[in-house]
Amino acid sequence: MTSITKETFKEADDNTKMDILFDYQKNTSCDIKDIIELLRKHPGNCEDRFKKLENKKFKDTIVAGGMGLIAGFSTVLAKIKFWE
Repeated sequence: MTSITKETFKEADDNTKMDILFDYQKNTSCDIKDIIELLRKHPGNCEDRFKKLENKKFKDTIVAGGMGLIAGFSTVLAKIKFWE
């Protein structure tokens, strides 16, 4: 939509003003409908992402704990073999 200056709007007759306001409202409401549609989709997408992140955190904790146990066991074996 092209911009209209305040002076041009004041000089227009009543029918033209109403047409300008109608076009402006129609463009604005279409933009708002697009935003509302995006917001409706948004929570579903986030819910899936949050579930994946929660599962990843649990898996990462298990892997880190397992690697810590392996490293600790390897350290004890190395100590017994080399520092006896």
